[in-house]
Amino acid sequence: MRVLFTSSLALLAGLGFGQAMLVKPYLQLGDDAQTRSSKTLTVVWHTDTIRANWTVRFRSGSRTTGEVLARAVRIAMPGTPEHLVWSATIPDLKPGEDLKYWVFSGSKERFTASTHAPKSPSQPVRFAVYGDTGRNTKGQREVAFQISRTAPDFAVVTGDIVYPNGRISEYRKNWFPIMNSDKKDLASGAPLLRSILHVGVAGNHDTAYRSLSNYPDGLAYYLYWLQPSGGPDIDVKTSGPDASRKALFEGSERRLNSRANFAFAYGDAYWIALDANTYANWSSAKLKGWLEGELKKAQKYTWKFVTFHQPPYHSSKKHQSDTMMRSSHDLFVRYGVDVVFCGHVHNYQRTVPMGIGAKLDRAFDGAKQTRPNGVIYVVTGAGGAELYDQMMADQPKTWQPWTAVYKAGYSFTLCDLDRKQLTIRQVSDKGNTLDQFVIQK
Repeated sequence: MRVLFTSSLALLAGLGFGQAMLVKPYLQLGDDAQTRSSKTLTVVWHTDTIRANWTVRFRSGSRTTGEVLARAVRIAMPGTPEHLVWSATIPDLKPGEDLKYWVFSGSKERFTASTHAPKSPSQPVRFAVYGDTGRNTKGQREVAFQISRTAPDFAVVTGDIVYPNGRISEYRKNWFPIMNSDKKDLASGAPLLRSILHVGVAGNHDTAYRSLSNYPDGLAYYLYWLQPSGGPDIDVKTSGPDASRKALFEGSERRLNSRANFAFAYGDAYWIALDANTYANWSSAKLKGWLEGELKKAQKYTWKFVTFHQPPYHSSKKHQSDTMMRSSHDLFVRYGVDVVFCGHVHNYQRTVPMGIGAKLDRAFDGAKQTRPNGVIYVVTGAGGAELYDQMMADQPKTWQPWTAVYKAGYSFTLCDLDRKQLTIRQVSDKGNTLDQFVIQK
């Protein structure tokens, strides 16, 4: 089987093999609406601008090898050398099957890795959730290593992917070398991105610094994450030289204002990812209407998850005023959202189930009583950045009424899901379980 997709830029490419791979391949949902069918995976990598023909060859299950011609987008942001972001979407995958892929420049093999196709609704799914990570810290490396040991099917990053200003240079230093490390150990990180599909949410450090005069290679989130299109346009002003703004617009494939809000299905769950930064008013008729439309689509799935960066309910002293998303809470309850995953606050917390008007279901304990009456909010912002309000974890009298659990230290969330049961564990940077609870249908 030979499947070819291309662009005018790829057709113009020569046959030279000298092109440098600046960022090794990583797995994405892809920005085509077909990705919602869970039958594709998109491989992304970065190179310099020397021309070459790039392809991805793949073998899925016992089938013969296929080949996809890659396409490229030129990134010409001031403050960093011009480079190309290449992508190739592997089509027609069978749910859960083993997948090996090779990236070729002309006839020369440049990279290989293994993963598996997205799962179907009838298959059990394991996923990881973590946020506030890209600081290039010991904690980040240890969390990455522990995630790799649990072998999730996919992972969701709840925002603040790189610090401090969401720049290309920060991705090159604080994200790719650790989360896509060739080595798998506590000192290096792990090769997560090449083998585990990652979904990225826009945090304030990713997209709120919008001056291209101050951060000429900023807003890299819009350039490096290829995720489903179809979200609402949010007209967010970007300042700086016209040439910089044009380069950002072109680098995002003219979707700058619609790239941070999207939905996707994986297994028997429907996910809605939102940009919850202050420039996005989710109580407006336009955004609320889009969100409600996606929540209606979610009704044919057993499990419904929402993810955004700023948690509306938590107990830390930091970010107590960032409660904008409370305006969407009753909508989440009405449409049966099971869990909302957030970051922003650099620790782990979860609420008791919260119903209409933030009514608390204190009977739910996640062990004996496993059927919640309301939405559970999980804050998983301990992925690598400096930690917040650690002493409060041992001072429950200081917690807000809705907080059920508060844990200190670096950690990530690990979730095991089937048609009837969801088990959520919070795993520390040492591999210990900090919290565990079960939700049953």
